[in-house]
Amino acid sequence: MELCKIDYTQGLVPTPSNTSNFSNSAKPVIVNDTIYWTGFAGVIGAHQIQRDEYGNFIGCNQLWVQNVSTLVGLVLPFGYLPSVRSSPAYYERGNGQGTLLYTAIDSIFSLPPSLWFITPPFAIALDAKTGEKLWQIDLVDPSEVAVGMDAVTPSTTASPRIYKNTAYLGFSSLNNAFGNLPMTFRGHMIALDLGGQGLSPDMPSIKWTQYTIPPRPANYQPGTWFAGGGVWASAPSIIPELGLVIYGSGQLYNYPDFASACMQRPQSITTATFSTTQKGQTGKGAAECLKEAEARLKQLGITQPLATNSIIALNMKDGSYAWHVPTQGLDNWQGACGLNIDQPCNVPVPGPDWDISGSSPIVADLKSLGKVVISHNKGGALFWIKAETGKVIRKADVCVGSAIGGTHWGLSYDPKNETIYVACSAGGIVPNFGGIVNYLSILANGRKTCMSGYLNAIDANTGQLKWQTLPARSEIVDVNSSGCPDQLYPVDERFKYGLNFDIVIKNNQFNVPVNVMPNSSKIPLAHQQKARSNGIPANANDIVYWPVYYGTVYALDAKTGAYLKEMNCDEGALYVGPSVAKGLVMLGCGYGNFNSADVGKSIMVYGLPNIITNQTKSAG
Repeated sequence: MELCKIDYTQGLVPTPSNTSNFSNSAKPVIVNDTIYWTGFAGVIGAHQIQRDEYGNFIGCNQLWVQNVSTLVGLVLPFGYLPSVRSSPAYYERGNGQGTLLYTAIDSIFSLPPSLWFITPPFAIALDAKTGEKLWQIDLVDPSEVAVGMDAVTPSTTASPRIYKNTAYLGFSSLNNAFGNLPMTFRGHMIALDLGGQGLSPDMPSIKWTQYTIPPRPANYQPGTWFAGGGVWASAPSIIPELGLVIYGSGQLYNYPDFASACMQRPQSITTATFSTTQKGQTGKGAAECLKEAEARLKQLGITQPLATNSIIALNMKDGSYAWHVPTQGLDNWQGACGLNIDQPCNVPVPGPDWDISGSSPIVADLKSLGKVVISHNKGGALFWIKAETGKVIRKADVCVGSAIGGTHWGLSYDPKNETIYVACSAGGIVPNFGGIVNYLSILANGRKTCMSGYLNAIDANTGQLKWQTLPARSEIVDVNSSGCPDQLYPVDERFKYGLNFDIVIKNNQFNVPVNVMPNSSKIPLAHQQKARSNGIPANANDIVYWPVYYGTVYALDAKTGAYLKEMNCDEGALYVGPSVAKGLVMLGCGYGNFNSADVGKSIMVYGLPNIITNQTKSAG
């Protein structure tokens, strides 16, 4: 049942030039019956859940709202709306008062050009009850965001994680959107000591900063060395007993001459689905070039890892590397390369942009494997890693990969049933990034679809597929439909060529349930070929909550994937996963950032469905 909705734009009027502001990519956070929300519209806020004397929900009342530009002390011309697009972290100060930690700003393009190369990323603490700012700190020296420096054009799309009075903050960059600037950004993780946390809180201080890219030697000019490796999304995970912080990194923006020489080395490979002429144009070749680059770094006396497209474990005490696992070979991609891998751009051998941009890495204690880290990349691959050593235990090929996700925003995990829920995005219409992306997806029952996402349930111990679920029947595009050729997506084939997977789930048939969701008149973006699945599923009480881009969250039976209920946006796309807590399901609607037709403005709040599954007597 829909309980209330919150306008995260706070009345902003849509125009042709501000459609990206009508977007949401962060899960709401709920603490003590208060919902804390963000969005792309330049405001953040809190709404209090109202209940009657029996505890029944009766409404949502606004507690406070803050304008982000005012909050961080920026006086901007009309139309500029710097935003917080990630979820805050909640903690209590020494006096027991609730506190919210935010990072800003998500995009320099929300600022006037005069501020692009002088505005550092910020961490901001607010009183959770009043929204009053407690403190604000620059996370890098402002000189570091200048052209040619390590923190140029920073982007705060990742959420903080707090453990024992230390916040762990990852940062990425839009450096790769500027083809006329030297590529110099180095992705980094910052550990922030939150201070005394008394009634008058001490200012925090940076404990350490660790980079995903080794430092540039003096004999390499800015823009001629490795760059990229941003920490794009979601909060890092913590393994207290091992003293580790775990997170993922993104693709390269640039590489030096010796890496370029390897990637461009003549090597012809022809298969039934693709033909190449250069070594770096296949997964095997790019992986070999990564090995060559690592050897060259050692020759140069550089000991810091090249940890792009990697699952990374750092020692929390000092930020030193415990281990890292590359999920792909050298993968150099800039914004000008678009979603079509053959599009000309400033990269000698463009990679597929298969970074790790999604959910927090899963830390699981499994019956058969012990303590493992489970994570993914946008190539649709799934990795099981021994938490203590960084040894890869298993690698599965689950989805057809792409720059907008084989597996885009990530995974969820059910520790009770030891099941991983993995969504395959499967393309769709993205006008702002090159138009239509066609995929062939062969489901476990042999059905072939195009541009239709789906959800996989995978046994965490064995890696075996348990069930699949597809979107509404009316929204599924079959391969033989107009505009969907019956062919494999060649980039996926090329960049997985020569790589060894223990299990291949994509495009193979299995004897498991394959569910199709019912048609509905309430789907906001019906009949628009927008059935992809970018958002992170959630699970609770033997129910899986699966978001589909056309604006619907499905409640599914965790054992079979069968339809139980649905919850819909009032308008717009659903790019983010739902939050499930305190008897509520909350979803942020709208994603005009990709497509101006997909705008929305609401945080929808639903009550947990009162439904019967085949595993429980009741839920919700």
